[in-house]
Amino acid sequence: MLVAGLMLAFVVAVLLSRILLADQPETNTLINDVMSVLCALTATLLFLAVWLTTSDKDASKKIWSWMVIGLLAWTAAETIWAFYE
Repeated sequence: MLVAGLMLAFVVAVLLSRILLADQPETNTLINDVMSVLCALTATLLFLAVWLTTSDKDASKKIWSWMVIGLLAWTAAETIWAFYE
């Protein structure tokens, strides 16, 4: 329920910012870039939490670790994109 509530608050915040700041494209771009980085970081942290709670004997632990590595790369890519944009 906590994650669902945070996701709803996140979506509402993005929608309100896009509506209220529609006449300021630079600010809108900044908000979109920051939100993309936050989304990637949130996904990375959630997958990391699952990976850390998975037993070492579980065969899926290796799969979770590769997913976390991929999501870390995605977060880095979003951060670089936000910096250059």
